[in-house]
Amino acid sequence: MPPAPQPIGSYVAAALEGNLAWVGQGAIKDGKPFNPGRIGGEVSLEQGIASVRVTTLNVLSALQAEIGDLDRVQRCMRLGGYFAVASDFTDHGKLINVASDLL
Repeated sequence: MPPAPQPIGSYVAAALEGNLAWVGQGAIKDGKPFNPGRIGGEVSLEQGIASVRVTTLNVLSALQAEIGDLDRVQRCMRLGGYFAVASDFTDHGKLINVASDLL
């Protein structure tokens, strides 16, 4: 797993609220946006899938940094994905399934 990414904006990567953890991440690798652009446009579906994988690993890294041990995690209560896509792109499910499958 990669090291927990440092936020590139004014946000907290992960936060605990009681027994729930909230994590927000993006496709950042080596401190830079990974495959920037619109999926189905200048970014291929395969590149989009790779970006979702990078993002999901960033989520796990940030969560691990916040709680110390991923074995404490019992389940994922909500998974949401936001994608920049071309206007005719319709394979959103293929993207979010990458995160679901990895988790």
